[in-house]
Amino acid sequence: MTQPLRSIRAKLIESVREYCAEHFLRPYIWVDVDDACLVPFEYVTEGMIILDVDDEAVRGLELTDELLTFEARFGDSVEPMQVVVPNCACGPGGNAGRRCFLHGETHASGFARGNSW
Repeated sequence: MTQPLRSIRAKLIESVREYCAEHFLRPYIWVDVDDACLVPFEYVTEGMIILDVDDEAVRGLELTDELLTFEARFGDSVEPMQVVVPNCACGPGGNAGRRCFLHGETHASGFARGNSW
């Protein structure tokens, strides 16, 4: 009996997070925000948000083929996050704030980095 195939986008998010951990980079996700997303809307620009999903920036990260959920700190508060995996692109961040993504260009004003725990 074969196991069902994992969503390619979920697998890419997982792989990019592993790659970043191995190479001391920070993983980011770029999200097309819709009604199913639970994100800090003050950081949404033109319907998009970029979130830091490094282990130092999030807690309780859970990834399924459909949803990515976690908690992140913004200022003094802990915010629950939920994003729809098919709406996500991901990529590693480099030194000096450089970011590259596997899908499209980004807008710096839509960047939201949670505080380290």
